[in-house]
Amino acid sequence: MGLDETLIDGMKSVLIYLSISVSILLSAIDFDFPALPIESLFDQIRKRIPLGDALILSVAAQYLPFVSTFVTWDKAHFEEKFPGRVITPSEY
Repeated sequence: MGLDETLIDGMKSVLIYLSISVSILLSAIDFDFPALPIESLFDQIRKRIPLGDALILSVAAQYLPFVSTFVTWDKAHFEEKFPGRVITPSEY
């Protein structure tokens, strides 16, 4: 097992623990949080996409697959990551 796989396995363990903790907390306050398969998140991370971006892209793919345009202040950052068109708010 290479360093990348070891790192990803370690991150999976931490994220699964955090996910369970957050789920318990949110269920205690009766708040709906989008369910997201952890593997879809790690598919993004394996592409060297930062965790925050990976989360945004995974949630968009899971819940908004019909969206063809992504509006962000950081257009250059998402252009190669989002499958559709990426524009800034001023371009919108």
